[in-house]
Amino acid sequence: MFFKARGGCLLKNIQQIFKLFICGSQFKRILNYAKTYKYIEIVGIGLGTMQENGIYVSHIELCNNISKNPRYEFLIDSTCYYNIYKIIRNTEKDIVTIIHSHTINDVTPSIKDLTNMRLWNIPWLILNIDGEYKAWFLNPDNMLTSIETTIIDSC
Repeated sequence: MFFKARGGCLLKNIQQIFKLFICGSQFKRILNYAKTYKYIEIVGIGLGTMQENGIYVSHIELCNNISKNPRYEFLIDSTCYYNIYKIIRNTEKDIVTIIHSHTINDVTPSIKDLTNMRLWNIPWLILNIDGEYKAWFLNPDNMLTSIETTIIDSC
């Protein structure tokens, strides 16, 4: 279902995504990271696989936000992409989601998020420090769709 491309992995047949399943320990880790750095947008790259009933995120690689305005946007440090490459080059895992926090309570994509979602044909999960979260996908017709997300114990 995936093929590797410049800037990430693109999902084929994205309409087949029914759910996003995230490893609980990984989700807890990124949520704690967001709470620690509550005044900046934190960012992680979700690695995993696509299966018949959805996307499974088994690892979240936390990345440094090097934006000059980190309270309202994120820019991923390029060393994070290199670390991800080292993880996925000999595995069946791919980049399957972008995960980041908002410093306000809103978990819907900002205008800047929507612009960048057009570049990554994968779901984005947005969370806040209160533990609220929602996954989104922007299809090629610019239709924003929420994706049911389940935090799972077995990873």
